[in-house]
Amino acid sequence: MVGPRPSGGEQHPTVVAPSAYDISQLKLQGVFRGAKQTYAIVNGGMATVGTVIAGARVVEVFDDRVVFVPVGQGDAAKFELTLQRK
Repeated sequence: MVGPRPSGGEQHPTVVAPSAYDISQLKLQGVFRGAKQTYAIVNGGMATVGTVIAGARVVEVFDDRVVFVPVGQGDAAKFELTLQRK
């Protein structure tokens, strides 16, 4: 996010850090392997690496968890959801 421009015609944008991502928007419901890749069921839909769901991009899919990074943020903002087995 960019703040207001300073007066005098100069453009020195102020970078505002994004707020922390609210992971409660995402629910991991299952993980399964296909012939060529691993898939996750997130929020009722199928996701693979690169899929964006609720503002977060899938970066890794494992047998028991999925790693996300909020869109527009770097690796330091990565978080993961773990599959809850019953």
